[in-house]
Amino acid sequence: MLAYLYPIGVAADFGDRAAEIRARVKDRTPELRAWTAEYVSTDADGRARMWRDGTGLGELVLDQAALACFDLVPALLWRTLPHLASERARRRTCAAAAVGSLARSPQAFGKSFGDLAPPLQLQPKSYQDLLTGRRAS
Repeated sequence: MLAYLYPIGVAADFGDRAAEIRARVKDRTPELRAWTAEYVSTDADGRARMWRDGTGLGELVLDQAALACFDLVPALLWRTLPHLASERARRRTCAAAAVGSLARSPQAFGKSFGDLAPPLQLQPKSYQDLLTGRRAS
């Protein structure tokens, strides 16, 4: 499951553009839902035409989905951090990739950690200690 978090972090990597994207999709939810419902119910030719119709609604639907990812990042980051100390190497690797991706969101740190240090500094064990199974002093 951790492997699926990396693309969410990439999709949510807006930098400082989140407010601008939020303003573009604000108050357009009914219109975007209608576009999406039509898109999923039409054939391939119809879907292709919808992307070229000049309304820009398809791009706004994608922006709205990415914004939902952006809003979810702080909660996902907080829930992913404990997996960095897993005894299973694959789980630690997936968690590290997910945290690296999710942590690019400035909002993640503000909502998840407030004034605390970045999450990798919060780990009670160093990387070498995790590998050898020792507790950091």
